[in-house]
Amino acid sequence: MGGSLDEQVFNSKVDWWLGLILVAMPIGGLVSLGASLMSGDMLQIAIAAGGLLFVLAIFGGLVWPMRYTAKADHIEIRYGMVRSKVPYDKIEGICPTRNPISSPALSLDRLHIQAGSSMGPNVSPADKEGFLEAVAARAPHLERNGDRLVRHTPKS
Repeated sequence: MGGSLDEQVFNSKVDWWLGLILVAMPIGGLVSLGASLMSGDMLQIAIAAGGLLFVLAIFGGLVWPMRYTAKADHIEIRYGMVRSKVPYDKIEGICPTRNPISSPALSLDRLHIQAGSSMGPNVSPADKEGFLEAVAARAPHLERNGDRLVRHTPKS
């Protein structure tokens, strides 16, 4: 977690098996490029270099960095070069999920942000408690209820 008092940054949790895949891909590309360089075959070198560049472009474009920033009026979700915003006033609730659907998350230990539709984003902050507290502090219509945030219902 970092940033000023106005914002808090939360890095994505990374599941060990996904981390292994993410490390293996560029290493595999480097090994392939090394073997191609040793063979001297220009076509193999070009294919291996192209494959490695493709993997690195995907990582830079969609994976690294993956973080969630609680700003003054919205959550900024960043994955690679992509940034999306979820305004606090649109959030109906945040609840735990293990839904494997594609999301800006590097773990299946996720939080579903319900923001106007059931297809809101799933995020995987490493510090889930801190993330929920940061959102609750900035969204007065939400309150903690165990491991989730729910819309505050005034008592009559």
